[in-house]
Amino acid sequence: MANLNPKEIRVKHIDERVEVVGILEKTEDPEIKASSISFECSSCKTIIRVLQLTDKMQQPTRCPCGRKKDFRITSKEIIDVQKLYIRDINVKAIGIHSLLEVILKE
Repeated sequence: MANLNPKEIRVKHIDERVEVVGILEKTEDPEIKASSISFECSSCKTIIRVLQLTDKMQQPTRCPCGRKKDFRITSKEIIDVQKLYIRDINVKAIGIHSLLEVILKE
């Protein structure tokens, strides 16, 4: 397990366990969010899975049969999400500390 300062965290650390040295400044309440939603085309019954990358629900833009609307939700993949804010204790800049936003997902 890597021991890192908050400023050293990079994309290569995704899905790795790391130890971060800092002060837990703030936590937000856990939220339940959809990570993907499956839709059924009302015309041909094709199932279309759409990843949910934003807070606004994303629907299919078009079915392979050509239909552009009237999709019914058939299932959702749900995850727990919580944000933490960690202050870097190694930054010494006139009372300003680096704050790292950490998003925990189940």
